[in-house]
Amino acid sequence: MSSVGIFSGIVSIALLLPGANRAASEELQRQPASSTVAQVDRTDTTDIFVTQTTALAGESTAAPLDCATEPTCGESCEDPLCCNMCPCIYGTIEGIFMKRCSGYPNRTILIDANTQATLVSSSDLDFNFASGVRATFGFRLWGCRSVEFGYFGLYDSRASLDYVGPNRSVDVTLPGPLGVASNVFHDGVRVRTDYRSQLQGAEVNFPCCCCWTDCCEEYSGSREWFAGFRYINLRENLRISGAKPVGADVETGYYELSSRNDLFGAQLGARIRRCYGQFSWEATGKAGLFGNQAGQTQEFIDYPNFALRPLVSSNGGGVAFVGELNLTGIYQLNDTWGLRAGYNLMLIEGLAMAPDQMDFSFTSTSGTGLNRGGGLFLHGINVGLEARW
Repeated sequence: MSSVGIFSGIVSIALLLPGANRAASEELQRQPASSTVAQVDRTDTTDIFVTQTTALAGESTAAPLDCATEPTCGESCEDPLCCNMCPCIYGTIEGIFMKRCSGYPNRTILIDANTQATLVSSSDLDFNFASGVRATFGFRLWGCRSVEFGYFGLYDSRASLDYVGPNRSVDVTLPGPLGVASNVFHDGVRVRTDYRSQLQGAEVNFPCCCCWTDCCEEYSGSREWFAGFRYINLRENLRISGAKPVGADVETGYYELSSRNDLFGAQLGARIRRCYGQFSWEATGKAGLFGNQAGQTQEFIDYPNFALRPLVSSNGGGVAFVGELNLTGIYQLNDTWGLRAGYNLMLIEGLAMAPDQMDFSFTSTSGTGLNRGGGLFLHGINVGLEARW
């Protein structure tokens, strides 16, 4: 099953649950309450009527409490139940620490010119855990409807790799005619590859919240579905720097590529929350299709400061998919404040990744294409605070 299918299935199930529960609740409300009607002849004595009435009252008070019955949803901030589970005003601020995979498809960066064997590829670049911030703020509009604003920023994901040929028999170069045409990238070159990216986004969602408690008051919970709009910006830079010793001198050069992705689109999502005293957990899923306005630039500067490929660029539009999952535990400090810690997964497909723009041909149109077939997967933790009024 594809990654898009997994995310879409999870969000669809979550979105269907609130509607199923509401339909069951409405069906129960339409059913008439059971009652016993005793028809007594007006000529009967009053004692017989009193005896039957007393017996019915005794049966009603003796009926056991059914804790399996799901209660109805509160719909107002005046409902004490909903003032925490479906708050009138709420916000979160969290630090995020996420690690990204190198992306796909995998691209060859360096080869041995003698054997054509791959020496370095984009999958060899191991990204660090990057830090960032995530914040949300929402407030009730009317009934169970709210508006929610969110921001996400992962500021400096980077990976670096140094490669030096093990001996003189290994001719380290770039694949294709571009490496052959350069002065730097062959005959004992030392190569450093630096890959950096920055991911930011903002969104506005319109949740509908339904909250409840079980009749034994052992737990409370809420279920939300939402639709909204989201913007995501991904910027990347890949630089392959070469240094070749020639006598007492060192010849240097580099091949540098930058890419950008601006994603705009609609998303659907669901959130479920359960509270057991001071401890709660919350799960959120969201997914959507986005338009992607992408672009890339690149240049190749060879020794001695010669533009073997002058700065070129290209732009284009496409379709992208974004899916996100989060599971967070909450420890309630008081009625308003809580500590949050959780785990996150994020998938984006349909991107112009910087390594995918590498063009090792050597013609007048080289470097003017745009590849939007890449993808990005991130995972990591979130730690922070929440406030709910």
